[in-house]
Amino acid sequence: MEYKLCFLGYGKLTEIGREAIQRLNFTDTEIKVIECTVDDMSEQVNAAIAEGYEIFIGGSANAAEFVRTINRNLIKIPTLYPDYVHAIRKALQLGSHPAVAVYRHSKMIDLSELSELIGREIETIRYEDGHELLHMIQKSHADVIIGASHANQAALNAGKQSVLLYPGVDAVMSAIEQARNFAVDLYNDRRTNAVLRSIVNNSTFGLIVSDTDNRIIMFNSAAQQLTGISSREVRGQNMSVYFPNLNTDRFLQSREDRRDEYHLISDSMFRCSQSKILANGETVGVLTILNHDTRSRRHNEALTRKALPPVLKTFEDLKGKTIYATGKGSTPEYALTYLLAQHGLDISTDVTMEWKSEPTEVVALMTNMDSAVAMLPQPFVTVAGTKLEGLRTALDLTAEWNGLENGSAFITAGLVVRSAFADENPEAMKVFLDEYSASAEYVNANPAEAAAMVEKLDIVKAAIAEKAIPYCNIVCI
Repeated sequence: MEYKLCFLGYGKLTEIGREAIQRLNFTDTEIKVIECTVDDMSEQVNAAIAEGYEIFIGGSANAAEFVRTINRNLIKIPTLYPDYVHAIRKALQLGSHPAVAVYRHSKMIDLSELSELIGREIETIRYEDGHELLHMIQKSHADVIIGASHANQAALNAGKQSVLLYPGVDAVMSAIEQARNFAVDLYNDRRTNAVLRSIVNNSTFGLIVSDTDNRIIMFNSAAQQLTGISSREVRGQNMSVYFPNLNTDRFLQSREDRRDEYHLISDSMFRCSQSKILANGETVGVLTILNHDTRSRRHNEALTRKALPPVLKTFEDLKGKTIYATGKGSTPEYALTYLLAQHGLDISTDVTMEWKSEPTEVVALMTNMDSAVAMLPQPFVTVAGTKLEGLRTALDLTAEWNGLENGSAFITAGLVVRSAFADENPEAMKVFLDEYSASAEYVNANPAEAAAMVEKLDIVKAAIAEKAIPYCNIVCI
């Protein structure tokens, strides 16, 4: 392998660069030397890029202009404090009022200490291009100009003395060695990345990488095939937009390093393994692995599933049963506790509760059991019905609650507004509530049309929504 470097020099720096290259005598590295100034550098660099050069070495004005205008790798050759001291001493042998010419976008050392050392002010001439440099030298009261080769040429044209300011050969050799090492690292990284890309793109598992802002930065071929979503569509998007049940934000905030769960994605059940990606001990993202729940498919093909025992018809039949559910510490738990108590059962002693984080996890568990009792909200009951042959709804909690005739309603979700806002905006509230009521009526009367809108908003698929809407008890009270 031959590495390719490009050295940007002018005048004395080019001379030092050639000496450094000869001393280093790399046998595996081709180093192209370009003589240029800020006025013509871009054109010559672009020509070198076209020839395959990716890593450049430069100092002073060329380095500053390169960083400002060209998006490529550059190793800077520093001009050090001793280089300035050496140049200023020489300048004082030629005149009494020295000035340092430096490109406007270059960094330079603080000259105040040197000014105090020699007992006189050192003028700074900052320029944008060659024409401005000549004009400023002509106007300056300085009698000796310190700078790179093109500054020395401008001083000569202006009839003034000049002293070259340049890095030593050791600094140039160090920069070239640094550039070559960078080229080696870049080559090795590309080889490693090529191997990793091959592994990722040929994996049968769906692989999703998201950063700490939950943006998708990698979506492999298998993930595209499994979900039916293209990489171009999801890259840069937040995970919650396409995979709201893969809560990477919550996972990142947890103390877990790995998580294994079952989730419904694109109407298919997947085992989803999530791992935090660490770099130097810091979490930089999440790797999500999607694996089709093949066990569920095999069971469904081989067995006739019975998700609920056929004898379960009343709350009393729940005694001694295990109930899978979500919503511990919230409305589902409180409602079930109340309903069980109204039928003489204690949730802590008469039933065994298995609380899960998401409804999709409950559905996944049910697919691997001959019979199970679960408390699920819509539309997940409908989703489960597409996965589990023989699934039936044994108890409708809304109907059971209404049957108690206790003067209340079983409400799991609603709209809340501050009373101050409502009092201050009565007309807006009236318009909103009228439209909200009309919306509820429309959805219940037109489930097919409403389902199409649900899918358009990436909530669930239209086929699922259409079946679920009649059982959602959507009302505006």
